[in-house]
Order: sequence, then structure tokens, then C-alpha cells
Amino acid sequence: MTSRPAPWILSDTTAQWQRGDLSLRVDLERIECQARFPAGSPPAAQPLTLWHLEYSADSGAPAQLAGTYVRGDDLVARYRSTDGARECEIYWRSITSSLDPVTACVEWLASWQTSRLEDRIDCRLVSRLDSPSVMRCDAAVGHCEPPSSSAAPAEDRPIAAIAASWDGSGGYVELGWPSDYNALEVAPIDEVSGDSLTSIAWHVVEPNLEKGVIRRVRFRAYFLDRAPTGELVAACQSELADSPMPLTA
Repeated sequence: MTSRPAPWILSDTTAQWQRGDLSLRVDLERIECQARFPAGSPPAAQPLTLWHLEYSADSGAPAQLAGTYVRGDDLVARYRSTDGARECEIYWRSITSSLDPVTACVEWLASWQTSRLEDRIDCRLVSRLDSPSVMRCDAAVGHCEPPSSSAAPAEDRPIAAIAASWDGSGGYVELGWPSDYNALEVAPIDEVSGDSLTSIAWHVVEPNLEKGVIRRVRFRAYFLDRAPTGELVAACQSELADSPMPLTA
């Protein structure tokens, strides 16, 4: 019996992942992933930036990379604050989807814990889409609308979905579980080049992280071979809903 090769190739503080014509490059020090497509799909020259983690100024000491490894379908990085009080473990996970239009699927999972009696987590997970068509599809099946910000209580909102397409040549859907973020901001990025750039920012705030408690969050990205419809986005949401958060992030 031969083992399946790991999807991630780790080299020092960067990692590569390939699925067909799509490639991902993770910068573990910057905590950022970039997706590159074959020429012309999408047509824009800018790579898609996924899940760049930004801590706010009041989150205490910054995080430093403390270790990396690959385990099965997971690329794992451990971070420790410069004062040694807080630890964070981040997984970039390759997912096998049962949906036909999905060409690739990746999850971003993170867990924080602290040795302080009380700590605070305040960060944003930011993706940058280079697409002329970005829609928010977190309502009923078949219903999509222009993107807007959201800060509703977790129990009052569904799985949030941001969908993008590139002139019929492919699509992208990014999902966030209701309890895993505090607010969602979707806004255009002003650039001199005139490109259709959009920022997706998931705000994660844990004002009272206690010693011995682990805070976990998860986000998922689907890469599609067609433009996303409301029905297809709903299928992605359903697949995420049927995938419980792992006990270890």
C-alpha cells in the first residue's frame, strides 16, 4: 500500500500547494496566502490574497513564528507572542469537496490560548479579491446582493458567504461560520491602477480570553470552474454546515 503524497511542500517559512492550474503560496511569517491562476483565469495580473492576519494595536505583544510542520492535508504553524504569554496555532487545510463545480477547497483554522488570567484577542482576517463582480450570498437560496458590512449577533446570522466571478472563467466563494467572527466588512480598495479590487475583512474579537480556554475559528474558500450562483453558494454553505469544527484546530 502506497501513501498519498502530502499536498503541501514546506520550505523554511513558505509553503506551496498545487491543485491543477491553481497554486497557493503561504508566507508563514506574514501569515498570508496568495493564490495564482493560469494566465487569463482570472484575467487580472494581481494574485488573489487570502487570509492575511492583522492584529490590532491593543492585542498586546505581537506574534512570532515558533514552528512549522506538515501533517496529512494540513500545513501547521505555531506562533508565540514576544512576551511568551499567548500562543496561536494556524492550520491551512486542504479539503476534498463533493461538489462538482469545485476545483479546489481550502480551510483556514486558528486557535489561541494564553497563560494570563485574562487576555484579549483583536484581529482581522483579510482577503483581497481582484474581480469586477463580488456579491454577498448569505441569505435564502438563489438570493445574492451587493456586499455590505455586518455586525449582527452570531445567533441572528447565517453562514456568511462572499462570492466572486471572473467574466465567466471561474469563481470563488469564501465562507465564515457565524460564531467565528464578530463583524464582516466588504469594501472596494482604492488604487491608482483602476483594478476592481475588493477587501473582505473578518473581525475576530475575544475580549476576555481566560487561562485554560481555547478560542477556535474557521473559514473556508471554494475555487470554482464557473461563476457562482445563489444555489451553488448555498450548496457550499450546506457542505460547511455538515463539517463539524475539529476538536483540535
